[in-house]
Amino acid sequence: MTTVRVPNFNRLSDELHFPNSFHSVFVTLPLFGRVDMAGVDFGLCGGMAYTVRDIFEAGRIPPPDTSPPNSPSPLLDYLVDRLVDSLGGGMAFKFVELSDPLLPDHDTLVTHGRAWEMIKNQWPKVKADLDGGRLSPIGLIRHKSANPIDILNNHQVLAWGYDLNGDDLILHVYDPNDPAEDITLTLNIGRPENTTRITYTSTHNTAPVFMFFRTEYTFVDPSSISPRRPATETTSLFMLTLMMPG
Repeated sequence: MTTVRVPNFNRLSDELHFPNSFHSVFVTLPLFGRVDMAGVDFGLCGGMAYTVRDIFEAGRIPPPDTSPPNSPSPLLDYLVDRLVDSLGGGMAFKFVELSDPLLPDHDTLVTHGRAWEMIKNQWPKVKADLDGGRLSPIGLIRHKSANPIDILNNHQVLAWGYDLNGDDLILHVYDPNDPAEDITLTLNIGRPENTTRITYTSTHNTAPVFMFFRTEYTFVDPSSISPRRPATETTSLFMLTLMMPG
C-alpha cells in the first residue's frame, strides 16, 4: 500500500478552528453577481480551504478564532475574497459543467462520464500535488441541476494525504464543515468507464458525492490574518526540512 501525507501538515493545528457557518454574507461571484450566502449550505467552504493552504504555504499558523468571524472583520473579508478566487479562472463554469444532469456518471457511446473525468483527469492532478508535498484543493459535485445557481450547493475541501491499495483509494481531506475531523473519500479507481461509488465520511454533508475535481489554486499572502509561527517551531520545521532525503 502507498501512503502519502503532506510533510509537516498537522490536521489539528494547521486547519481553521471554527466551522463553516456564516449568516448574511454577501459575495460577488463570477457568473452569478452579488449573492447572499446565507441561503447557501456552508457558503464559504472554498475560501476556507484556500486560506488553509495559503497559511500553510506561508509557514504561518491559523488565526486563534474558534467561532466564525462576523462582519466587519479582516478575516471574514479574506475568506470571502478567497471564495471568489476559488470560483474564478473558469472554476464556476467547471462546477456548472460537471453538475449538468445530462452528463452521465458512466461512459456512453458518445461521451465519457463523471467517473472517467474524475479518475483519469482529476485524480492525477491531486496525486501530483500530494506527491509533491502540496495541499490539494478539491471541488465535490454533490448536486445535479440544470440551474447554474445550484452549483453553490456543491462543496470544496482540501486534500492533505492519500492511501492507495491496488485500485482502492482513500483521500484524507480538511472539510471546513467538520473542523478537527479526519474526513475521507473512499473509492475504487479501477473501472473509470463505470459509475464509481464514493463514500464520504462527513457527518454534516449528507448529500451523495458524485465526483471530485482539482480546482485551480493560486497563492495569496495571508500575513494580514495569520500569526507568525513561533520561532522554536519554525526552527524545528527548518531542521526537519534539512534532514529530509533529497
